[in-house]
Amino acid sequence: REQMSNRVGRPIRASDRVLEGHENVAWSVDWSRSGKFIVSGSEDGTARVWQASSGALVSVLRGHTVFVLSACFSPDDRIIATASSDGTARLWNRESGEQ
Repeated sequence: REQMSNRVGRPIRASDRVLEGHENVAWSVDWSRSGKFIVSGSEDGTARVWQASSGALVSVLRGHTVFVLSACFSPDDRIIATASSDGTARLWNRESGEQ
């Protein structure tokens, strides 16, 4: 896996692809255990799930009212946990994108 960066102004790359779609800074990135997916959390209030092999956007997780500071996969890759500066943590079904 290529090393990824989430510092301000630095692109997030997977397989030499830039994952574009967030409307603001991405603060958190996690690879699924299987290596098939990437999740990113952003100041735009969303988390986004990407297909690691192609960089294609799989889903946009909306529900936080402000910055998503952290996003990660459960050990079995079925659930995504996000934490926000709105004071909430949310659990999402990776396949459906629903809470």
